[in-house]
Amino acid sequence: MALQGEVAQAIATQVRAAITQQQHSRFDAAQPVNREAYDLYLRGLFHWNQYSPAGTRDAIAHFRQAVQKDPGFALAYASLAIAYEMSSLSAGSAPKETFPLAKAAAARAIQLDPLLSDAHTALAIEESVYELDRSGAEKEFLRAIELNPNSALARRYYASSYLKCMGRYPEALAQARKAVELDPLSLPVNEFLSLMYMFAGDYQGSLEQFHRVVELDPNHGRTRLLFAILLARLGRYRESIEEFQKGEILSGTPPEQAAEHAAAWRKAAATGRPGDYWQGYLKLGLESIGQPDQAWFGPTDIAEAYAQLGNKDQAFEWLEKAYGDREGIPLSALNCDPGFKNLHGDPRFADLLRRLKVRE
Repeated sequence: MALQGEVAQAIATQVRAAITQQQHSRFDAAQPVNREAYDLYLRGLFHWNQYSPAGTRDAIAHFRQAVQKDPGFALAYASLAIAYEMSSLSAGSAPKETFPLAKAAAARAIQLDPLLSDAHTALAIEESVYELDRSGAEKEFLRAIELNPNSALARRYYASSYLKCMGRYPEALAQARKAVELDPLSLPVNEFLSLMYMFAGDYQGSLEQFHRVVELDPNHGRTRLLFAILLARLGRYRESIEEFQKGEILSGTPPEQAAEHAAAWRKAAATGRPGDYWQGYLKLGLESIGQPDQAWFGPTDIAEAYAQLGNKDQAFEWLEKAYGDREGIPLSALNCDPGFKNLHGDPRFADLLRRLKVRE
């Protein structure tokens, strides 16, 4: 780590780059890292980038082992925090269980290295989507970007966990695009840009970006599941069911079970009417929610199905469940998710947005 700092300073001197005093201090403060801990950290990153239920659990296990081997390894603590935070999306974990662990890991990372961008990003995510401290979160995100302007991680989560929530879609899109520019081969970064186009109402841009993501990794289950939702927004219901079936299998559902789900769903949606498609989606969701190794249906998804079917009372009942469960990540998209458009104007919707501290 010290050698990297020396090389960076030497190169900067040769090209006459301006190095701030803060950057000099960071180079000088490089700490030795336990070799075994660093190996565990790298293995954790590998599993984390799979963004699957099993991959997320393996990533958390490796990051925890890394900090046990080296209690002073700030970067491993920061990565552990973010893995805990995202496990509610990718591994079906309960936010009430994982976010307190994430906050503790992020705080420890900052204590060990106050200049670590990833640590401030981790804390910002927790403050925004769990504590709902939007203003505090923005300060941490901006600090993370200030510390490392080339952090795709910080820019991606600044877009997804703050700017989108506040209805600042042009800025969110700009940050999402910048993240892809900085890390063009990252599947999660490219995947989020696809979603950001959809949330901003640019379905064509979302479709084109999803095709790029599928080209990056045709065997990534979560991408297929999310792509299925976009296809439904476009009224391409049969294709949506096919993508969902692929996504289930790639995410670990036995092929025969995924085939049964798809067959029942196709039968329900055979008329081509939107309501029949969403009725099939609701049925599958109610059967799947809470099942082991199932991370693609939560209370917010059930609420969306009811909203699409025009059953507002049930939609709000499930949204309140999501709010009570502290399901802050999917709820943070409530203001811009087109699936909830027909709830706009209902006083209950405005009240929920107020409590979530998000803006239309």
